Amino acid sequence: MQREIQTGKKASPETKAKMSVASKGKKKSPEHAAKLRAAHKGWVPSLETRAKIGAAHKGHKASAETKAKMSATRKGQKRGPYKRSSTENIQGEN
Repeated sequence: MQREIQTGKKASPETKAKMSVASKGKKKSPEHAAKLRAAHKGWVPSLETRAKIGAAHKGHKASAETKAKMSATRKGQKRGPYKRSSTENIQGEN
């Protein structure tokens, strides 16, 4: 029996909390993970979406501990040559 789809209904905060607890710690199967990767491959956020993400992060300061972790992770990595065409694609300009 298929569940009834609740189109247009929003879950209450209590229901969202229950769903969050229920899904925590569950591992996805390799097939499911592959499907998720395929579904998101090639997604490029619009300039409007990028602006919203930027506004959400504005004023956020990383702690000294977090900065040290980020620095340690990047040590020894090459930055690579950036071509003009690749940076334009990232910014959404063609």
